[in-house]
Amino acid sequence: MPQQKANRFISILYRYSQRYFTQHLRRIDCPIEVGEMSCFLQACRHPGISQDGIAANLYMDKATVARTLQRLEHSGYIRREPCETDRRMNLIYATDQAEPIFRQLQELIEQYHQMLYAGMTEEEIQVAVQMLIRMKENVSRTLRCRQEEDQEER
Repeated sequence: MPQQKANRFISILYRYSQRYFTQHLRRIDCPIEVGEMSCFLQACRHPGISQDGIAANLYMDKATVARTLQRLEHSGYIRREPCETDRRMNLIYATDQAEPIFRQLQELIEQYHQMLYAGMTEEEIQVAVQMLIRMKENVSRTLRCRQEEDQEER
């Protein structure tokens, strides 16, 4: 029997999570789309974070974050304020209009985690999380090394 590969199940879990949140966001009539959730949550959890900070925290492309923040700003859920120490940078803040949505999303995420971890002990959850973190770090380190090699070749 072939060995099971973790990345297959990580990918499946990602797709399932997208479906779960899409269905539940519709069910609660939430105006935030699943693709906007991460940036929205970063703005709510980290008032005054920069756009680059959001991209770094989420391991997302800066252009994708910029487009998402633009939609959230247009919808009235975030606002940008110029940074006093670096006028080229804007700081991101959630608006008052975002607060009730943020609470809904926190509750939805908690429900998702309860479902995800059903039947698991706290120790099993911690072991699984630590293994996933190590896998992420392995891939990140390899990508950084290859990027450095590519830059040296140029």
